[in-house]
Amino acid sequence: IIGASGGVGIFAVQWAKRFLEFDKVIGTASDTDFVLNKVGADQCVDYRKGSLKDLLPNKSIDFCMDCASGPGKDEPDYAPVVQKHLLAKTGYLSQVTTKSSFNIMKTLMLPSWLSGFPGKRYDNFLTSNINSKDGKLLDRVVAGFERGDLEPIVHSTLPFTEEGVRTGFDLIRTRRNKGRVIVDMAKK
Repeated sequence: IIGASGGVGIFAVQWAKRFLEFDKVIGTASDTDFVLNKVGADQCVDYRKGSLKDLLPNKSIDFCMDCASGPGKDEPDYAPVVQKHLLAKTGYLSQVTTKSSFNIMKTLMLPSWLSGFPGKRYDNFLTSNINSKDGKLLDRVVAGFERGDLEPIVHSTLPFTEEGVRTGFDLIRTRRNKGRVIVDMAKK
């Protein structure tokens, strides 16, 4: 799991360990102790210590979830390294955010009169990705949180004020938050 200490990466590690029952879950993060001890990965490598191709087992990863590649021109894109050096012959790469997926989501989330996409777009797009073949994936996620198998890790909770919202977006933009950044609508 590339980016294992962020909001999506934390969930991905927990999901892989507790629901998919992967034999070994490896995370990448700058705070390896956090990912090992709080999030629950079996191994964690500090991506700042070199290229992922040198830090992770070559051609042996069956599934890689990239939660760290970003949509900006100056943000990393780990796909080329993962595909060329890390994935096993039958391995899969899933990227949470890429330049193209970011543009798709931005278009889908805009009102139809701004995006040029008539009608409802995002409702079906988002719900189709959270439902498994039997339609029970979201139910499993909720049950996992209720049982304590999945643990929401919160970086910070901020008030619903202009300053709170700006601080929240600034935290997210740095891509250094460990867990979710929450804006509490009840706090003003």
